[in-house]
Amino acid sequence: MRKANRRRYLVAAAALLLIILCVCRLAVSDRGEEEAYGPEITVLDPAGERVTEPLEEFLVGVVAAEMPASFAEQALSAQAVAARTYILTAQAAGGRHTGAVVCCDPGCCQAWRDPAELKPAAEARVRAAVAATAGQALYYGGRLAETPFCSCCGGRTESAAAVWGGARPWLVSVDCGFCADSPRCGSCRVFSLADAAARLECDPDSLRRLTPLGYTEGGRVAAVSLDGRRLSGTEVRAALELPSAAFTWLILGDELLVASLGFGHGVGLCQYGADGMARAGADWREIVGRYYPGCTPARAY
Repeated sequence: MRKANRRRYLVAAAALLLIILCVCRLAVSDRGEEEAYGPEITVLDPAGERVTEPLEEFLVGVVAAEMPASFAEQALSAQAVAARTYILTAQAAGGRHTGAVVCCDPGCCQAWRDPAELKPAAEARVRAAVAATAGQALYYGGRLAETPFCSCCGGRTESAAAVWGGARPWLVSVDCGFCADSPRCGSCRVFSLADAAARLECDPDSLRRLTPLGYTEGGRVAAVSLDGRRLSGTEVRAALELPSAAFTWLILGDELLVASLGFGHGVGLCQYGADGMARAGADWREIVGRYYPGCTPARAY
């Protein structure tokens, strides 16, 4: 009788141990899956529809759209960390849209491209760069940092205070020096005085008295005086559809020539600069450290 009871106890103990092992394996499997794909987030797709998918999978499409797959892998990884942090910061703030964390409009949040549109080798490069930084985000003082980025800073990044009016200690103007080879580093546009005047809502002759009122630390036009009005450099950039606020001008006859440096607002990560740094031997940690000084990368999940 005792042997029978002992056998039943052993069978019950073995069954209990098996259940515990299965539960632990499932927990580890679920945790590993979250580490691989990240938490699920709801986003607005290019059509404006709400879709839910793992953050890391969505991130592959963001990096594919925001940066050429031909860029150095460490630059792609730096972009992945910046974009992931941007998403997590938006999520922590309750989302940038009703019912969605971010959208796929680059003019509002971040661009997104279906990874399947890439050639297999290009898609593999992007996925590898995202996977190499899985879960990594940037923190300043223990809190998630805002991490904007631009295509090309033109040699020096801009501070958040100069562009948006709100200072951030990690979004300050820093030397870049790695984006000079970018096709977007310099450009020139020619306007007729009549066209420029229409865009700036002024008399064509007043453009001849256009005067700079100061420059930002990043070398952008802070403001100009035009026809008795004060316009910010970003307002002039928007009106003339210039690639950046780092511009200068010259009037020849009835034409306004505007030369610009860089492409985008210039704040945070310079994407072409990141590629230049990576090709010079820097890893993604060094890259984000340069463009977001004082920020520390750490696992967010």
